Formats: sequence, structure tokens, C-alpha cells
Amino acid sequence: MMETEFPLNKVLRGKNIQKIMYYPDSNKVSIWHGFDNKPFDVNVDLGSLTKTVEKCEEVMEGQFDIDTMTNISDIISKGLAPYRYVYALAKNGSDDSDRKGKQKKKKIPIKKYSENGIGPLYENVVIGGVSKFVTLDKDCKPILVDNIERSNDILIPADTIDTQNPIPFIFESKEELEKCLEEASKCSLESIFLKVESVNRKYVDIEDHYHVLLTADIIWTWLQDKFGYTHLNIFTGDNGSGKNSQLLVFRYLGYRVFYVVSASAANYYTKMGNVEEGQITIAEDEAGDIADDREKKNVFKSGYCSGGSVPKVELEGGRKSYDWLTYCQKWVAMEELSTHREMKGILDRSFVYRFVAGDPQYNIKDVIKSAGDPEYKPLYDELMHARKVLFCWRLTHYKDIILDVELNVKNRSAELTKPLIRLFQDSPVALERILESLSKFMVERNEIKRSSVESKLYEVVNQLKEERNKKFEANEQTTEDTAFKEYDLAFTNKALLEKTKEVMDCKDTDKPGLFWSDVVGCMLSQTKITNISKSKFKAKPFLKRLQDPDNQNKVKVVRCLDFQEKYLQRIKSSYQMPDKIEMKRKTENVTPVTGVTFPIKKPAVNTDSMNLENTSNVENMFVIKDKNDEKSNSEGFDGGVKDSHPSQQSVTAVTSVTKLDTATENDNEDCRNIHIIINLNYEKSVINNVVSYSMSAIPSNG
Repeated sequence: MMETEFPLNKVLRGKNIQKIMYYPDSNKVSIWHGFDNKPFDVNVDLGSLTKTVEKCEEVMEGQFDIDTMTNISDIISKGLAPYRYVYALAKNGSDDSDRKGKQKKKKIPIKKYSENGIGPLYENVVIGGVSKFVTLDKDCKPILVDNIERSNDILIPADTIDTQNPIPFIFESKEELEKCLEEASKCSLESIFLKVESVNRKYVDIEDHYHVLLTADIIWTWLQDKFGYTHLNIFTGDNGSGKNSQLLVFRYLGYRVFYVVSASAANYYTKMGNVEEGQITIAEDEAGDIADDREKKNVFKSGYCSGGSVPKVELEGGRKSYDWLTYCQKWVAMEELSTHREMKGILDRSFVYRFVAGDPQYNIKDVIKSAGDPEYKPLYDELMHARKVLFCWRLTHYKDIILDVELNVKNRSAELTKPLIRLFQDSPVALERILESLSKFMVERNEIKRSSVESKLYEVVNQLKEERNKKFEANEQTTEDTAFKEYDLAFTNKALLEKTKEVMDCKDTDKPGLFWSDVVGCMLSQTKITNISKSKFKAKPFLKRLQDPDNQNKVKVVRCLDFQEKYLQRIKSSYQMPDKIEMKRKTENVTPVTGVTFPIKKPAVNTDSMNLENTSNVENMFVIKDKNDEKSNSEGFDGGVKDSHPSQQSVTAVTSVTKLDTATENDNEDCRNIHIIINLNYEKSVINNVVSYSMSAIPSNG
């Protein structure tokens, strides 16, 4: 066969590349350049163009820049494509039409699939040593399938019995899976919360509100792909403070936890895939390099919300671009929190847990690998059983509707807190503890935010505004104040600097124009103040001719900034946040605790025989019994302990009926409020919630 010269593009001709030749007889590519008469030779593998390109880049490494190497690789891939086609025909022994008819679909390993939440959930599971996908039928019975065939590819189970990371879900038989599914179907979210928390407390000694939030996060990860965003968890502390133990507990009780040390961004891409997001969660120890690793930092900053991805180019089968997904919850541990300015974006999306050495009841490393010690076997069995029940709980509750909630915080504060509150909104005991724990974290975040340069600068602008208003009220305004009347809220750069030095307690340094502030802990200058004002407050710079206060006959031009009142009001919420997270109850006829909705209608109530001052006549009105009351003594999540959380349709008693005299003389209709006291007995706690049920237009004769 004759040798072929591949056409060069403008980039390569400008880089002094003379020609690129392919010699079929010797099966090699030669790259001729203007440096000497000796070309770069690369052996060709027509079976894999990717390997050929990799060999080419190895040969050229250090000789050309990245742009040149990329262009050369692209031209070689395109030039060899016809030869690769002929090679494939010869190897398969068939013509083009026959080859297309018999072309095999690409097989893609995957851990879970749900058509992005709109189809049935398939989870990779190992049953009796064989890797399968499991889904549930309408009766919540497991269906096992070998693969999921799509139009262009086939999804196959990614895990086997030998998979190490993440740990696969292994059941001895289908019967064990069915038994676990039945147990999970009887578990309330409250009982699951208590069980996971009790396990976590055995291995980690940390503050109570740390336990509460980390327990909630562990459970939340099992439904992470149903939510649009999440927060990151960062652990800091000295050696032996328990950071690694917490990550190990998460590895076993969290959803498909990819537990690593010093992972690269490429490691993350490979595990998270490009088919459907939420394949894994991440737990990384010794992660102090996040701020310095650009690729890794982008994974964290883009992966806190659904839809985050990083594009990458693959050369197999031609040059193709794929979007590698980054959304999942991530836990990282490091000895010290980096002060690198590039960490700001990550910290803004994170809760920071500061660990100190404690005295946990057990070392989880002894439990995971016990060397046969019988003391640890029950603990290991408990850990694995809890893991299996959580897996089955995900299968049975994946299609549950999780209603939105309205909070007293917005923007980033809401993004950090709302996912957990939404999940536990119908679990009153856990919810109360979660709200209290979130509030403690938000107090700390608010204190940090209030001492930031931006927050203090907002305070500076407000003080200047108040001072000017007082001058006008006392008719003591200066010519400068009067000159700015045509603007919304304008000040000279000098006035801003002087007030900033006062508010932030700035001290002069050896360098002129630079000041150190102990309040915000950084250096300040006129340039920095102006840049922050323009970028964060949308202040508009302008020049203004003002009378020189030292010389009334002289006019000088000064630099000024005009702040818009409408933007300051919007920014206000960012720096004046509540210290307590609260849910705003929606004005609906729905019981906050049980979720029971009472229809508004005219019940057949004989009010003639009803003494509205004596509730004994209506003691059992609107008592709703759960169909599964007789099964309430069955074994719960923790194997033998009865789950005392009642069904979400249980209302135990009506304790009072109050008559409202709203009828006029010409109106024979009454309006009455029935106050229902709901008593829920859960883990020796009695929760009393009052629900008002309004019935209007009830005739007095029933």
C-alpha cells in the first residue's frame, strides 16, 4: 500500500511542522518538523487509536507544547480512521451492512439507575455471589435483572462480590433480601434516626449537636438523588481526634461511600460516572490539598448542587466530549483548615466540624477487622444489618413525595439547611433536634460572616448614611452633603476610607496606603475598599467637582462611589440573619405531625345533644385508626425493639370543641372550631400538637 500524507492545519504549519506521513507497510506514522531531518516515528495500533495517540504523545513529550501535541493527535486520529475501518472489516470478515447489523452495544457498568428519577429505581446488589440489579414491583417485592438495555447501550452491574470501594451490598439469598425489605417497610424515619445515632455514638466521641447533624446526613445520603443541592462536611482536628473513625462509620452506614485518601479529580470522575448523578458519596481523609488542586476544587464547588459536571474529551472511537457528573454529598477530613483564599467558595458551601480527642466506647477499626474476637462480632453484625436495612429503606421509600418547606432564612443559609429539614419534616422528635443543631452551626457561621470585610463595609455605608441624615435633620449639612443630593447614596472615596478605618479599627503599616485591621484580620487599602464596593455592592464610580474645604475659592475633582438603596436592602439579608432556624407553617388543613388532612365539609353532627362546654360527648370524634395497629408489636429496626412511632394517620383524641358566635341575627349558621390534641408516644416522649379544624356553616339542627 502507498504511504499517505495527512493534511496539516494552520496551527501546525505555524508551529514549523512540515508533514505527517503514514506508512501502511511498516504500520508507522512519521512526524516531520523543521528542527532537523530526523522525524518522530510512532508505531500504529489500528485496533485502538487511543493507544496510538498515547504512544504519539509519549514520543513528542517535551518537544512540543500542549496545543501542538493536541492538534497532531487529532490529525493522526482522523487520518487513520479509514485504515481502522478497513482493518475492522478484515478482522470481522463481513461487509459494512453486515457489520452494522451485528454491531454490539456498548456495556456501561453502573451502580444505580432510575432514568434521572422518572423511572423505577434499579440498585446494584450481589445475591448469592452473583451481581444483579434489583427493583421493586407494585407490591414491593424484589425483581432481579441481569442488565438494563437502552437504545444505544446496555447498563450492567458495576459491583461484584470482590468490589472493595465502595463496599457492595451483599445478601446471601433472595429470601434474606425479602426479609430485610419487610423489616425496612415497618421502620419509621424516627426509629432509623435513633438507630443510626446510637451506632455512631459507640465509635465517635463528639458534641451532641455534631452527632445529630451527622446522623441526619448519613440518612439523607440514601435519598440524595431526590434533592437539588446539599452541603459539604469538613472535619478538622489533631491526630487521634476521631476524624477517621467518623469517616469509617459513614463508610458503612452512608450510601455507597467512596472512602479514599489523597484522591485525584480523575478518581472522582471515574466513580461518579457520566450516566446518572448520585452514584456515590465521598469520604476523603487527609484532604488538605483541596485548595491547591484546581480540578479537585472544581469538583467540590460544582458538586454541591444537581447538574454540576466537568467536560472531558475521550479519543476512543474518535474525539468525543463527555460530561462527568459531580453532584453528591462529600465528607473530608484534614488536620488544619486551609486559609487559602481559594477555599472561600468551598467553605461557603460547608459545615465545619472541629474534632478534639475523646473517649469513644469502641474503636471501629477493631470491629471491622476483629481477628475473630467474639466480643466484636455482635457489633459488626449490628453495623452490617443497619447497612442492609438502610439499603432496603431506600428501595421502599425512593418514590415517596417529599414536600417543600419554607424557612426563616434564604439563599445560601437555606441551601445549607433545607434538605435535612425537608426530609425530617414529618418526624417531630428528630426534627426538633435537627433544627436546634442547625441553629448552633448557623450562629457560628453568622459570627464569621458578620466579621467579614463585606459585612463591615455594609456597616460603614449605613453609618455614613445615618450621619448624613442627621445633618440634614439638624440643618447642619455641609456643601459636600448638598452636592450629593442628586445621587441615591453617594460618598467620596476618602470618606469611605476614613469611616472604614474607624469601624474596622485600622492601624497604619510601613507601606503607605496599607492598613491592618484586627477586626477583620487582613490588610486594607483604598483600592480594595473600592473594588469590594463595586463587585459586591454594585456601587458606581464617578468623578465629582467639589469645593475645597481648605480653600473656598478652589474647586477640586474627587473620586466617589454611588450606592443604590435597592441593592443595599437586598444585601442586608446576607449580613443580618436570624440565629435560629425555624420552619414557617403553611396555612393548610394538614396536621404538621401526622400529615392527616381533614376535608372541609358539613359533618352530620346533632348539635342539640352536644354540650359545647363538656367535651365528653365528642371524646371520640375524628379518631382515625391505623390499619396496621395489630402489627405494631412486630420486630423493629433494631431487632426486637418495638418501633413505637405511630403511623402518620393516627389521631388519638379530640379534647375540646369551642363555639364561635359569628352568626348575625338574620343568619342561622354557626361557625365552630374543633381543637384536636394529638398525643404521640415515641421513645418515652409525649408530643402534643394542637391542630385547629374549622367547620363553617353547620346548621343548628345538624
